[in-house]
Amino acid sequence: MDTRCPGNTLLGVAFLRDWRWIINTRGYATIVPSPDSVVYALLYTLTAADEAALDRHEGVPRSYVKQTHPVTLVGPDGSHSTTLDALVYVDVQRTQEGPPKPEPVEAGALAAALGRLG
Repeated sequence: MDTRCPGNTLLGVAFLRDWRWIINTRGYATIVPSPDSVVYALLYTLTAADEAALDRHEGVPRSYVKQTHPVTLVGPDGSHSTTLDALVYVDVQRTQEGPPKPEPVEAGALAAALGRLG
């Protein structure tokens, strides 16, 4: 994240309710609606330049679209604290599970799923 989006600020761990993380038929990570599921990710603030760089890297709007969803930022002591609107990159065309690409899934793939505050 620091290489792709150098103006970022890590806010902490957040979760998104009623969504699930998958590898889709294109072989890349995305999230899909899933009642009673939860996706955990790192939450960052981004500058406008960082968001533009992330858009290019993620292939917006061909591969992913940007959506805003409420996430809950987990407090330092593990308590659930603040609910915020977050920018989320979602592949809305390929929502079925598939095999991963032969390249490793980067640790940042999930972290990048939740972007700047909305």
